[in-house]
Amino acid sequence: MNTLYPTRLRNLVFPCVLAGFVCFSALSAHATLIAYDTFTTDPGGYTVDTNIFGQSSTIETYGFTGVWGGTNSNFFTSRTLGMQKDGVITSSGVVRLSTSSGLSRSDNRGFNALAGQSTLWFGSYMRVDANALTPSNGAELMFGFTSGGVPLGSTDSATGALWSTSNGGSLSGFQWGVSSSNSLVVKYQSGSNTVDTVDSGFVLSSAYPTTYFLVAQLLVNESGNDTLNVWVLTSTPVDESAILSITPTLTVSSADILSNSSELDTLLLNSGATGSTSSLSFDDTHIGTTYADLTSIPEPAEAAGLAGALAVLAVFLARRRR
Repeated sequence: MNTLYPTRLRNLVFPCVLAGFVCFSALSAHATLIAYDTFTTDPGGYTVDTNIFGQSSTIETYGFTGVWGGTNSNFFTSRTLGMQKDGVITSSGVVRLSTSSGLSRSDNRGFNALAGQSTLWFGSYMRVDANALTPSNGAELMFGFTSGGVPLGSTDSATGALWSTSNGGSLSGFQWGVSSSNSLVVKYQSGSNTVDTVDSGFVLSSAYPTTYFLVAQLLVNESGNDTLNVWVLTSTPVDESAILSITPTLTVSSADILSNSSELDTLLLNSGATGSTSSLSFDDTHIGTTYADLTSIPEPAEAAGLAGALAVLAVFLARRRR
């Protein structure tokens, strides 16, 4: 009986299985990342100084589907601005929200929802470019995570654009930004045709290059008793235990923010009607099920996993030749 081929087969199977395990480990480390967008500009990304309506990026983005839709206005644009992240000033692509006049505007882009999650994490870097909002005409600039649909673009109210959709439905989820004050606010659907805007009391600075790292932890309870913890930070905590040791800047409890994680599938930008000049810029927006997802980018991790697997395979074959 010829045992040469079975021996060679065993010699090939082991390194392949080992290499596959290394690749799988690298990929599974980011399996809970739902979506992210770094708003990277040309080449391959968003067109600089241009309305994001109808655009999508092909680099440094994950989980999103289709292109940006909404009101096709110049109140949501792709820019290249300096952001200070952990003491380092970087010039990167951002999405800039500017105030409109007369009517509320909104843009949105969908991403793939992930069902069955009891904990969701959200992160985004934010810079206040100018802030002179007035408490009239629904003044607000909001960036957030909702359950699809686009709010009516013609709603004026003292509390900002209502989250009623064109087909009469309502949105789940939340947004953060500024609304009639210089402090960070959080807005969420608190009931049928009811939207609450909660002021965190954290006063934001527009001094260049002050950048804030916004983090939210949403504990989803399908009975309607959700908890939303929000942190406004000027540095990035190293891990989940580090951020949980920090007292949240704002906590919303006993609220039906999201019935099920499967509802969450839209990144929503909103500019409320105002006569003042204000703008916010956002960058590196992540949605996941762990805090680690807020600072991860899957492509480099996958490449590293593949490189590691190939290295293991190369070492094994080299030893076999000896």
